[in-house]
Amino acid sequence: MKNRLLLILYIIVLCCPLYAQLSLDSCLKLAVQNNKQLRVTQLEIEKAKLVKAQALTKYFPQVKAVSGGFYALNPMFIYGIQNIENADIRAILQQWFDSYGYEAGVKSELELFKKGIGASVSALQPIYAGGQIYNGNRLAKLSIEAQQLQADIAKREMLEQVESTYWLLYSLILKQQTLTSACALLDTLDTNISIAQKAGLALAGDNLKLQFRRNELENKRLQLSNGITLAGQALAQLIGTDSVSIDTTSVHIDTIGMVATAGEREELRLLELQLTAAKLTKLIDLGKALPQVAAGAAYTYSNLVGQNRHNGLVFFTVQIPLTQWWETSHKLKEHDINIRQAELRQQYLSEQLELQDRQNLFTLAEAADRLQRCQSGIALAQENYRVTKVNYDAGLQTMSELLESQTMLLEARNQQVDIFISYCIALRKCRALPTM
Repeated sequence: MKNRLLLILYIIVLCCPLYAQLSLDSCLKLAVQNNKQLRVTQLEIEKAKLVKAQALTKYFPQVKAVSGGFYALNPMFIYGIQNIENADIRAILQQWFDSYGYEAGVKSELELFKKGIGASVSALQPIYAGGQIYNGNRLAKLSIEAQQLQADIAKREMLEQVESTYWLLYSLILKQQTLTSACALLDTLDTNISIAQKAGLALAGDNLKLQFRRNELENKRLQLSNGITLAGQALAQLIGTDSVSIDTTSVHIDTIGMVATAGEREELRLLELQLTAAKLTKLIDLGKALPQVAAGAAYTYSNLVGQNRHNGLVFFTVQIPLTQWWETSHKLKEHDINIRQAELRQQYLSEQLELQDRQNLFTLAEAADRLQRCQSGIALAQENYRVTKVNYDAGLQTMSELLESQTMLLEARNQQVDIFISYCIALRKCRALPTM
């Protein structure tokens, strides 16, 4: 019986999922491992690598094999004695054919190309293509780095979303805990009022005020509960889990520090690549208007007149576009405009990021100052609540004053949580900024 109970408990442990409380770092790691959007960006990098491999094949000979055959209802070429223009020769051949042709089994007309078959294998090696192959490979290589930067940007934005959702869930849980402690006080006051009413010492409106306050806190508790559920589901979706439970004890609100480390902004590097890509695209279009030289070799087999024929040859081609320059001149002007646009976008974004960096540092400093002042405010609110509670117990202050002091303390603590979250988000934005 004992062994059976142990087996049942073991099965329950295996079947019931155990959700460990996750820290922010744990959520970020899970998001990197499980987020579907990041998988999409990694596949884009793989596609760019395949495009680079395709461009590399342009350096090698292009080998081609062709085979075909035909069968005609009537010969495509007929040439007889009557088709000879020289009358003397035509007369001699006609006389000979009339005398000996039928006996020899010779026809008066030659029929060719009624059926045939042929095949060839050729290899063409580009020698000069106006720089199109070289610049195309450079452009494909840039595409890989650009896709990697896009993946880094997507990863950073996704982690920012995870962090914001984590802090939202964290703040809602802390506010719920604060609200629970406030409700515990109401339970104590409710008991005290019941005792005082029996002794005839309680005021008539105290019980109504207490019930009104309880309803108000219950409404807030319901809102917080719904918010926690939605925020938890959003965080679970981001990190790729079915459910999530965060650790609210690993973060201390009174711990702050101005920390900023230098780092390169991916957006600027991406614009640099776009500028380089615009220049390479211009060179590729320019190469289409330049002469192109290639050399090749071919082997052929044919049977068109009832005889097998084999042949081989080497050749070279020179292609010189004659009217391409008219169109190309307009394309080059268009590319010059694209290059100028890329330069202006790069300058504009650089100025915007510099302004954003300064704003983030100011926001961080402001949040840190507000958090320190908020801690002093909480100390005053706690002291005010303590004194009011002592005076209420001594009958020197009313319940309205006690509930008001409790409301002030509750709001001060909630404000502290909000400011702390603002500080954490501002600190994250400054992690990639140079120290100023």
